[in-house]
Amino acid sequence: MVSSGILRWSLIIVVVALIVVLVTAATVVMAGTVLQPRVVPIIKMQPETAAPGDIVTITGHGWPTLTNLVVVIALSPTKDLATDGLVPVTAVLVGPDGRFATSFVYPADLPWSTVKEAWVVARVPQGGIQASAHLLVMHPKPTPTCTPATALTPMPRPDQLQGCIVDLAPVQHLLTLRPFGSTLNRGVAIDAARIRFSDGRPASLLDLEVGVSIIAIGWYDSGGTLLATQITILGAISEEPEAAPAVAGPLPEAPVCVPTSAPVRIPPTATPCPPICIAAVPECPSPTAAPVCTEPMPTHTPEPAPTCTLIVYGPPSIPTDAWLAEYYANQTLDGPPNVVITNMVIDYSWDHNPPAEGMPTCGYSVRWTGNWFFAKDCAYRFLMLLNGGARLWVDDHLVIDAWECPPPAEQMGRIRLAGGLHTLRVEYYDPDPGVDARIQLRWEYDDVPH
Repeated sequence: MVSSGILRWSLIIVVVALIVVLVTAATVVMAGTVLQPRVVPIIKMQPETAAPGDIVTITGHGWPTLTNLVVVIALSPTKDLATDGLVPVTAVLVGPDGRFATSFVYPADLPWSTVKEAWVVARVPQGGIQASAHLLVMHPKPTPTCTPATALTPMPRPDQLQGCIVDLAPVQHLLTLRPFGSTLNRGVAIDAARIRFSDGRPASLLDLEVGVSIIAIGWYDSGGTLLATQITILGAISEEPEAAPAVAGPLPEAPVCVPTSAPVRIPPTATPCPPICIAAVPECPSPTAAPVCTEPMPTHTPEPAPTCTLIVYGPPSIPTDAWLAEYYANQTLDGPPNVVITNMVIDYSWDHNPPAEGMPTCGYSVRWTGNWFFAKDCAYRFLMLLNGGARLWVDDHLVIDAWECPPPAEQMGRIRLAGGLHTLRVEYYDPDPGVDARIQLRWEYDDVPH
């Protein structure tokens, strides 16, 4: 018989062997986990420095396959991505290899057009997986460019585009514009735009053709497309009358009128001048007597004599789709304006500089008045970026009242308008020398048009 001691030792050996096997297996599993390289999601940008309106390309690898990503621009690389301080720019599907590529247009609206840096963040909507990349924002100063339209000068502002139409999509109410002096095409939405020629005549979508030069005025959306409210056609097509063919032979002599101090009679054979009676002033019998013709004149019907029209100059008229700007050298809009000019937009950052030539650097006020075309019947939201005191009237309804000079912020007001022309009036004053004068006005739809 086998002794109990041998059995006891055999059982101990078996237990120890099992423990060794389990420990070894656990070690192998842990080692595999530790040694296996972890794939971290990464994104890259090209270029890493962009200006408002530039196209930015995003590529990434190491992402979960076949998942949807959302790409946003944020003011900081925050983890929770709160709704404040970010804007979605695009969405993309990750490929089977964990890679993706997409692009977007850096926005030209506030605050993105004024910041010096931003972060591009790609993330999975559920799961919290994300990666970010740093983007430097350029603010190049506008440079003068030569344009085919010498009568109109392009205004270097973010809400205006002047260029040539290179593509049209009338069904989608879109066109592609190549700005003068640039190789980057820009998209323009024209569904709410009022179209006219540069001489003021009304135009329509049929007058927009590839190759025509235009000025588009509106507001950029977050994707960089200009939502045009007005389009001015610079290259209006008109048929000019052909010149008359040259006629061989001597040219007829032009009629010649010879002044004289006595009444004259034009010979019947000569080319008649308009019948006139000329008398020397000293020979007039009295200051009240009129010169009298003593000889008969040729019989013919005289042309109507020119008439003098008395023009009385009053206050300047209010323009349409533009601003009549009246600048005062005081804070209360008192007295006649010191400077009166026309502005296309209200978007100024004067800081400590005079708002116009001949104006002081502080303690001034401005009144803008204009008739503006609103395309649709709906509620509109008016936004005023302000540092100073200002107020806005729409058809004599006070919509924004910030006359008490609140802290620098964007003021907002709402009003429902019918489609057509409405009169807008903006008043602004610079309170004291320590204020960096700033004002910008824009508006947008506030609900679904009906």
